[in-house]
Amino acid sequence: MVNGERTVRALDHGVYWGLFGIVVLLPLFFLPGLRYQVELPKVMLFSGAVLAAATLYLLRAVIARRGSHFRTPFDRLMVVFIIFFCVAFAASQSYYVSTVGVGGYFSSGIIVTLCYIIFAYLIIQTVRREADILRFLWGLLASIALAAVFTIFQAYEVYILPWQFTHDYSFNLIAHSSTAPALISALGIILGTGMLFFHTKLWQRLCIGGLLVPMLAVVMLLDKHAALYALMVGAFVLLCVLALRSKALPVWWVFVPTCIVVIATVGIFIDSSKLLYASVSDTVLLDQGTSAQITWQSMKHSPFWGSGPQTFTYDFASYRPVSFNETPLWNLRFIKPSNEWFSLSTGVGLGGALALCAIAVWYLAWGMRMVGAEKRPGMSWVVRVSLVCSWLALLVMSCMVPFSFTLQFTWWLLFALGVRALLWRGMPEASYSFQKSPWAAVGGTVLLCIILTGTVLTIFFGTRIVLADRYYVRAQDGIEKQEGIGSILQNLERAIALNPHESSYHVSLAQGYVTKAQLEAAEANEVTADVQALTQRTLDELRIASSIAPDDPVVYEQQARLYNSMRNLIGNIDELSIKAYSKAAELEPTSPLVHLNLGRARLLAGQYRLQSGSDETGESEATGLIDQALADFSHAGQLKNGFVEVDFNIGLAYRVKGDFEKAVRAFQQVISAQPNSIEAHRQLASAYEAQGKIAEAIAELDVVLDIDPDDSKAAAQRTELQGQLDPTGQTNEEPAE
Repeated sequence: MVNGERTVRALDHGVYWGLFGIVVLLPLFFLPGLRYQVELPKVMLFSGAVLAAATLYLLRAVIARRGSHFRTPFDRLMVVFIIFFCVAFAASQSYYVSTVGVGGYFSSGIIVTLCYIIFAYLIIQTVRREADILRFLWGLLASIALAAVFTIFQAYEVYILPWQFTHDYSFNLIAHSSTAPALISALGIILGTGMLFFHTKLWQRLCIGGLLVPMLAVVMLLDKHAALYALMVGAFVLLCVLALRSKALPVWWVFVPTCIVVIATVGIFIDSSKLLYASVSDTVLLDQGTSAQITWQSMKHSPFWGSGPQTFTYDFASYRPVSFNETPLWNLRFIKPSNEWFSLSTGVGLGGALALCAIAVWYLAWGMRMVGAEKRPGMSWVVRVSLVCSWLALLVMSCMVPFSFTLQFTWWLLFALGVRALLWRGMPEASYSFQKSPWAAVGGTVLLCIILTGTVLTIFFGTRIVLADRYYVRAQDGIEKQEGIGSILQNLERAIALNPHESSYHVSLAQGYVTKAQLEAAEANEVTADVQALTQRTLDELRIASSIAPDDPVVYEQQARLYNSMRNLIGNIDELSIKAYSKAAELEPTSPLVHLNLGRARLLAGQYRLQSGSDETGESEATGLIDQALADFSHAGQLKNGFVEVDFNIGLAYRVKGDFEKAVRAFQQVISAQPNSIEAHRQLASAYEAQGKIAEAIAELDVVLDIDPDDSKAAAQRTELQGQLDPTGQTNEEPAE
C-alpha cells in the first residue's frame, strides 16, 4: 500500500512538472534542419508531452482506484466546440492538412487542438494551490523574457546561435512571424504588472522588472500595431479596475499601468523601428476585407462545419474576390486569413466559432464580475485581475491577427490558470471510486488505453514527419550546393518513405527524376529505356501528388511546369500540360496568373502543331487552340486591369495566327505601359517585319539597342533588315503573308 501511494505521488509530480516544463520550454523550443524550424517542432513536442502527461494522469487514477474532477462553467460549451471540430474534420477537404497542418501553419489541426483542451483540463485538475499558479506564471514570464532578449539581439544583428538560418535579424524563437514576439511580449507585460504588485520583497520586484524591460523593448522596437493596441487595451482595463479600488490600494499600483497605456499610445504614432540597425520585415497578412468576403462565401457553402481545420488555402483559391487582384499582393496565395475568428469560421464553421466565441466572451464577462465582486482586494486579487486583462488583450489580438502556435498555447494556458484562480474556493469537485463504481473503472481503463495509444501514435508519426522534413531539407540543400543528383533523389525518397502524405515531397521527387532523365538523355543523345523508366516515375509521382491534394491548385500548376520541361521525353506533353492548368483554373477561378498560364500552354501547343507541318485537320486544331488561348488571355485581362503580360501574350498569339495588325496593337499597348520592355520592342519589330514595314522594325530595334547596347541579337537583326532597304529607304522585298 505504501508503495502504491508512493507511485501515485510520483505520478502526480510527473504530471505537474511535465506541465510546468511545457510552459517554460515551448516558447523557446526549435529544431534546426527543418523547413519550419520553429512552429513544427513546438507542435510535435507539445502534442507528445501533453498526451504523455494525460497518460500519467489516468494511470495515477487507475493505480489509486479513485479519481476526482473539478467542474467549470465552461464544460458544456467545450464539449460543443469539440463536437463541431470533430465534425469539421470528418468533412475536411484534406485530412492530412487538418491533422498536421499546412506548411508554416501547424497550430490548429485536430490533434493539437485536442491537446490544447487536454492541456487546459490537466492544468485545472493539477494546479491546486495559489503558489502553483504563481510558479506557472513565473515560468511563462521567464520564457517570454528570454525570447524577447534573443529578439533584441537579432534585431541589432548580434547572432548568438551557431546555425546559419538564425543569422537573420528577422528570425525569432516564437514563430515564423516578426509580429509574434511583440504580441507575446505584450501579454507578458500585463501579466508581469500583476505579479509586480503581488510580490512584496524587493528582490522579487527587481526580478520581475528585469523580465518586463526586454518585453517592453520588443513591443516598442518592433513597432507592431496589433501588439500596441492589445497592450493599450489590456493595460487600460487594468488601470480602470485598479482606479475603482484606489482607496484600498497603494498609489503606485495605479501609476504603473498609466505609464504603460501612455507608452503604448505613443508607440502607435511614432516609428520606433528606426532605432534598429536593420528594419525588421513586416508580416504579410491578408487584408480584413478580403478575408471577410472569403469567410462569408465559405460559410455560405458550408455554414455549420466549414471546409476543415487549417484548409483556408483551399477557401482562398475558391472564393477570393476579383477585387483582390487590384491589390499589391494579388499574385500571392495565403494559408490563413487576417484574424483568428475568420480562420475558425472557415475551418470549423459557424457552430465551432460561436462555441469558442461564447467561451471567450463568457470567460471575460464572468472574470470581470468575479474580480469586481471581491470585497477586500489584496495581493492575490491583483493576479486574478491581470489574468483577466491579459485574456482581454488576447481577445483583441485574435480580432487583428491569426494566431501562431505560441499564441494558441498561451490562450489555453491563461484560460486554465484564470479559471483556477477565479474559482479557487468555489469550484465543485466530483469524486469517484473504481471499487464502488464498475462503470468508472471500465471507463477509466478504456480512456487510459485510448490516450496511451494516441500518445504512442503521435510520438511515432510525429517523429517520422520531423525526420522526413529533415531529409527534404537535405535534398534542397543539395540542389543549392549542386551536389550529385543521386544523393538528392535518395534524400527525397527517404522523405517520402517516412511521410508519403506530403504532396510537395512527391513533386520535388518528380522534378529530380526529370532532371536525371534529361541528363541521361543528353549523354546518350536519345531516349533510352532508362530514360523512359525515369519519365514514367515522374508521371507516377505527379499523379500521387494530385491524388494527395486533389483540391490544391498549386499542385496542378507544378505538374504543368514539369510537363513543359519534358517536351523531348514524352509525346503528349501539351495535352497533359493543358489538362493540369485547366484543373488549376477550375480550382482557382479568379486567379489571372492561372488563366494566363493556361493560355500560354494552349498557345504553345497550337504553335507546335503549326510548326510541325500538320494537315488541314491539324491546322484547324492548332487554330482552335490559339483561339482558346486568346480567350484565356482575355479572361485574365478581365480579372486584373492593366495586366501587361496579358497584352504581350495576346500579341504573341496574333503573331502566331498571322494577324499582324492586331499583334502590333497588342505590343504597342505593352510598350505604352512599359516603355523599356526590350522583349516587347523586339516582338513589335518582328511584327513590323512580317508586315513589310522594315523602317518601323529597324526603329524598334534601335530602341532595343538604346536600352541595351550589348544586345548582339538585336544588332544582327537590324543589320539584316538594313540590307533589305534601298538607298531611298524603301524595302526591296515583298511583305510576308
